[in-house]
Amino acid sequence: MFITFEGIDGSGKTTQAKMLFDYFCRNNIKAKMIREPGGTVISEKIRGILLDKSNSISDIAELLLFQASRAELINQIVIPALKENTIVISDRFIDSTVAYQGYGKNIDVDIIKKLNKIATNNIQPDCTFYLKIDHLESLKRKKTEQLDRFESNPTSFMHKVSQGFDIIAVAEKERFIIIDATITEEEIHNLIINELSERRLIR
Repeated sequence: MFITFEGIDGSGKTTQAKMLFDYFCRNNIKAKMIREPGGTVISEKIRGILLDKSNSISDIAELLLFQASRAELINQIVIPALKENTIVISDRFIDSTVAYQGYGKNIDVDIIKKLNKIATNNIQPDCTFYLKIDHLESLKRKKTEQLDRFESNPTSFMHKVSQGFDIIAVAEKERFIIIDATITEEEIHNLIINELSERRLIR
């Protein structure tokens, strides 16, 4: 089973991905947690390039770097784990690329989707938890932190990304589970466990 967490920066998706991973570990369920970009030696090096504010990267080069990182992660980590019936939990995946590079930076969404299919060997998540939060609330949560290259983007960009996630969630409504990210961490975690149980993805 392949579970992904999506949402704009500050939505709490990383926290929830870790909480779900810990839940599986406590219940002796084989699971692996990964993040995008990252997860392999090469992918982590690409992550460093992408997040470094001192780097000036064109939008197309940025998109291709994400896909290169993803291809390594899929082939080295995700496919082997799924073959061993290990649950894979990913902090971001293909939908982030559509939202950020497509809707945020106006790269043709259809082209991004084609590249996603190539990079992933057409592997799709079984379910995606979209932690929905207003982009202005996101800024409040992040204001005390040191921001990376993406988090430093203007408010208008984050607004477009947020709208992009909303559009994707509607188009992929069978896969997407929308969760209000303003409630408590424990409430969100309980909703996630309940959703997985109701869909019979976990017992």
